[in-house]
Amino acid sequence: MAILVFIVITISVLGLMVYALHRHQLMEVELNADRNIPLPLLKSGRRSNFKLDEEKASPPAGTLQQNHEPPIHTSWQDKVSKLQKDGELALAYTAYQQAFPLWSAYAKASVLLRMQIKGQLKASQGVNTELATLYHLAAVAELIHDKTQPEESLSKKQLKQLDLSGLDELDMPYTKLGYKSLRLLKPTDVNLMIKQWGEPKHHGQPRQLHKKIWSDLVNPAVKP
Repeated sequence: MAILVFIVITISVLGLMVYALHRHQLMEVELNADRNIPLPLLKSGRRSNFKLDEEKASPPAGTLQQNHEPPIHTSWQDKVSKLQKDGELALAYTAYQQAFPLWSAYAKASVLLRMQIKGQLKASQGVNTELATLYHLAAVAELIHDKTQPEESLSKKQLKQLDLSGLDELDMPYTKLGYKSLRLLKPTDVNLMIKQWGEPKHHGQPRQLHKKIWSDLVNPAVKP
């Protein structure tokens, strides 16, 4: 009788162990699937949604390498940090987009794009689309936060009032803008772009390329 009870208990324990192992494997598969979801392309299509005290000053002009700054403990950044820790990179990227046109939001969104590009390169996958998205993001960020003429810098109040809907489709040609004025791009980004697209013939400023669009953006016409 004791042997029979021992056998039953042993079988029950083994069954529980097999079930627990199976559940763990399923959770690992789901987690890896979430981490491999491509990040959404830039879609701002609205006015910015952030509090005026959440922005930090953007770095001075002429610096290609972006310095790592201590995190700002604000509600949206705390939320995004948790999403990243949970492996929800697509949701984190969307949350950063909701904080545009903050410089810090553009900078952190660029980090996620680099993570995706690095992963795809490691898997021997093409990165042209993601690299183009990173370049466009850096160009738009420079358009808004250009520091070459400090008197034309936007205040936090002006940033909040910007209508970003027209910037998603704004042409930012690599051949005309190059990379020297785009402070969000790192040397590794530039090297990869040169490898993919060649060395640009010109280097320019987004505000110079889109003078009329920039003027309309900061001085919107009053609708009747």
